[in-house]
Amino acid sequence: MTAATETTVAQAATRILATAGPTMTVPDATVAVFGCVGRNTGYQLLARGAFEEVGVRVLRHGRSVRVVTADVRRALGLSTIEEGNG
Repeated sequence: MTAATETTVAQAATRILATAGPTMTVPDATVAVFGCVGRNTGYQLLARGAFEEVGVRVLRHGRSVRVVTADVRRALGLSTIEEGNG
């Protein structure tokens, strides 16, 4: 990954986390946690259990899949609003 691409991915992750509600989509979480951009990549990581491996809970409701934003922030070493630091 080039420096320009790394910067773009970091900017995207920052924007996603700044605007996320209590849960986020799998593609958004993939950018934030793994630095990968790509819908298919996100769902492949989900199928392998990669989110759970880094402590990010996955919520499934029917065909809908979301991940917990607070867990994403914790996995990245960021404070969360729930902890009173955000």
